[in-house]
Amino acid sequence: MGTCSRRESAAAALRWVASCLCLWLVSAPAQERNFHHYSTVDGVPQRQVLAVARGPQGFMWLGTFGGASRFDGREFTTFTTREGLNSNTILDLVVDGGNRLVAATGRGLCYFEIETSRFDCPFREGPLASGYVNQLLVDGDDILWAATERGLVRLDGRDVRQFASGHGLPVDQALSVATDRAGRIWVGTESGLVRLAEDGFGPVHLPGRQVTALLAGEDGLRVATDRGLYRMAGGRTERYPGVPEAFVAAPFSAIERGTDGTIWYGTQRGALEERDGRFRVVDERAGLLDGVVHTIVVDHEGNVWFGNQGGLSKLAPGPIASFDERHGLPHPFVRALATAPDGTLWVGTRAGLAVRDPHAAEWLVHPAENPAMSGQRIYSLAPLARDQAWIGTDDGLFFYDRGRVDRRLDGARGLPKAYVPSLLLARDGTLWIGTAGGVRTFDGERLQRPKAAQLHQAFVLRMIEDGDGRIWFALRDGGVVVRQPDGGLVHLDAEAGLTDQTVWDLGLDSDGRVWAASNGDGAFRIGTDLSAEQFLRSPEGIHDDFIWNLLVDERDRVWLYGNRGLLRFYPQGGERRLYTDRDGLPDLEGSATAAAAAGGKLWFGSSRGLVRFDPQDEFSNTLAPKVVVTATRRGNGEPLARDEVRPHADQGVQFHFAANSFRDEQRVRYRYRLLGHDQDWSAPTEDESVSYGSLSAGRYEFQVIAANDDGVWSESPASFRFETARPWWGHPLAWSSGVLLLALTGWGGIRLSLWRIDRQRRQLKALVAQRTRELEDKNRQLKQLAITDELTGLFNRRHFLTRLRHEWELLLRSPNPTPLSLIILDLDYFKEVNDRFGHQAGDRVLAETARRLLTTARKADTLARYGGEEFAMVLPFTDRQGALQAARRMLDILAQRPVEVDRQRTVDISASIGTVSAEISRDSVPYGIDELIRRADAALYKAKRGGRGRIVTAEEMA
Repeated sequence: MGTCSRRESAAAALRWVASCLCLWLVSAPAQERNFHHYSTVDGVPQRQVLAVARGPQGFMWLGTFGGASRFDGREFTTFTTREGLNSNTILDLVVDGGNRLVAATGRGLCYFEIETSRFDCPFREGPLASGYVNQLLVDGDDILWAATERGLVRLDGRDVRQFASGHGLPVDQALSVATDRAGRIWVGTESGLVRLAEDGFGPVHLPGRQVTALLAGEDGLRVATDRGLYRMAGGRTERYPGVPEAFVAAPFSAIERGTDGTIWYGTQRGALEERDGRFRVVDERAGLLDGVVHTIVVDHEGNVWFGNQGGLSKLAPGPIASFDERHGLPHPFVRALATAPDGTLWVGTRAGLAVRDPHAAEWLVHPAENPAMSGQRIYSLAPLARDQAWIGTDDGLFFYDRGRVDRRLDGARGLPKAYVPSLLLARDGTLWIGTAGGVRTFDGERLQRPKAAQLHQAFVLRMIEDGDGRIWFALRDGGVVVRQPDGGLVHLDAEAGLTDQTVWDLGLDSDGRVWAASNGDGAFRIGTDLSAEQFLRSPEGIHDDFIWNLLVDERDRVWLYGNRGLLRFYPQGGERRLYTDRDGLPDLEGSATAAAAAGGKLWFGSSRGLVRFDPQDEFSNTLAPKVVVTATRRGNGEPLARDEVRPHADQGVQFHFAANSFRDEQRVRYRYRLLGHDQDWSAPTEDESVSYGSLSAGRYEFQVIAANDDGVWSESPASFRFETARPWWGHPLAWSSGVLLLALTGWGGIRLSLWRIDRQRRQLKALVAQRTRELEDKNRQLKQLAITDELTGLFNRRHFLTRLRHEWELLLRSPNPTPLSLIILDLDYFKEVNDRFGHQAGDRVLAETARRLLTTARKADTLARYGGEEFAMVLPFTDRQGALQAARRMLDILAQRPVEVDRQRTVDISASIGTVSAEISRDSVPYGIDELIRRADAALYKAKRGGRGRIVTAEEMA
């Protein structure tokens, strides 16, 4: 670490700035990447995600200790023992040669049947009927291999063969299995690695090490162990070269090859990315949800899925990365950006300076522990070289030269104000200085006022020089001022057809035209004749009229960073693309600075970090998504089968569908049509279901297509055919009989028929009214079922979270701080009830618990079954003391008397409770809903660890 020399004769201010600007190399993660996370709040059944796989229909599946779950891009559907699994512990998932999803469980092997949406576990005896199945492999011959706690199992159709320690395995506990390029089977065990041969197993490699994952490649076999990463090639086993020092002896857990050849490794210290022999660390500081990585899968679109200790993480590779304190910046709020002639990037923040070497791609920053840096802000930069720059702050202008500051200009030394928001080093060597009290120039010796008096007191936020020698000034008080080469000024404001609002930033295109970003009037281009040529505002389809920074890249694309994301606009073709937090932006709102660097890289400031856009990492998702019709239901909610003939009396049909595109699920759009009913495709929509009312007799085919995040539509639609039967009175025979009857009966028959027709009309009208009432009743029942837990009759988890958000948003409108509390209760030793008395007894305990807890709730409270044996209650207008009293009432009423599980036996109920309370108003929000839930969860966990039957408040843990 470098240190700063202090000269006793220097002024105190110079000593401070010199100490702040001494630089050293920071060892930190390179950047934060475009991660998206999914936890139990989003529907993941349990936080520890042990397995991830892409299923037969293209959806993502994950395995946890709480069952298997299918993710279709919008919601998770969980499958447990109630849906046929033999165990809720899912250790691995693969798709076999028959295109079936296979689940490795804590009690053997199970298959998912798409038609019934249930699991089937066909093995009743043998090594695949019980015990942990740790890993699965489908080889090139579609043979399924299973690494189990009873050895290696080979499954070929119905032929099951087991290899254990008696066949040459070092131990029975097999952890991993893989094939190499020659088709040979390798098995990782609790005590080394072996290869399966015709006459048994070969010699043991890496004895004593747990071999957790394997991957074959052209350069040999990669071997992940509990003590580092190894490579086996040419009969030799060696530590894998190039692994970062901190990971050399780390426990490795997973290896995966990406679609682009990148190798991913999971460890208990984060993940590693290997590309062309070079490693990059991907941990929490890079955006990963949790450092303990159990599994990694790369899907068909190149998304990288991480199953880890805290949930599921998805890395969607793209051109945007961000940097903050974790990556070497002194502060996340970036206020100034500029590039030196050699490509060095200078970054000014609210707490000092950072410099990025364009070749080493590492940060040089001030000593963060220096107390003199506290609260200091850098607003403008004019770098001359890698280690020379003028620096504008809120305390004057400084010249930094090779590790020291030898000059300072401020209010006492000729500047009108100490606050320097803008700097420009003109081509003639003159330094233009924009302050809060006017503009000055500096020629290296003297400060001077410009000749134009209008600039003497102007508050200038940005300055640029065009190819004709004109200098452009962006004004805080509205508009733009242009200084002509002869010294004359032109003021471009609202009267000149531009704006009277603040102009934050300026940019210059290759034709010498200037773009300006304003505070409410969007962006506009000014021609060489100083007239407005083009406006980019909300009426023209721009995302935001408030633009903080503006940049024109080397292809003349205009970049606008406002309050709602970063927009790229191509003036020649009108093409535009909006980047948001879904693309990796740390904040939707930019700050008033941007800069272009070598190689086409673009840099943007924000209040939550520095943003880099690298065009080399731009990704166009050209994969057309596949759509699946996931469910079709009649108006009464019952399933409708394919090619089924539905009665004419059925009151409608509803279709549910989903697409297997996960690059950005929120941008997936659908179009649909019902052939036989619709004339054309629907307009694009984000909805994943559609309902049709009464349909006349005939054959129908529902079709749906989807577009991914880049607008690529499905090549062919998903379809569902069915038929609506004719009513009895619409059959041709009925019409023929009617005509014959009319001919035979004459006028009297006609009158009688007319009377009967009228009566039928009245009957049909009454029937329609009756069916309408029945449909309304069914709809009310469906709405109630959608928000109710079937077993307990309480609200379900989804509706509970909706109610929690509703209560939270109500309090956000309150002018005064108002309390809200959350209680999460978990029954103690509930698993023992299920194991000892059976699941029916467990259901009785849950139902009785719900009935008792309901008696403790107020009308304003919301009580719900949160999941499994967990219950939760929202208590509006209730502070910590009130929450404690409510929690004690819960424990007391549960302990009043045992629950009868059958006629002879009873069980006592006890529970552990975690509570959290917050005071919220429209002016004071301590944290968000996710943090509220996390704190209550943490308090509940502490109550569990502390002996159970206890209440712990989150405030006790603070």
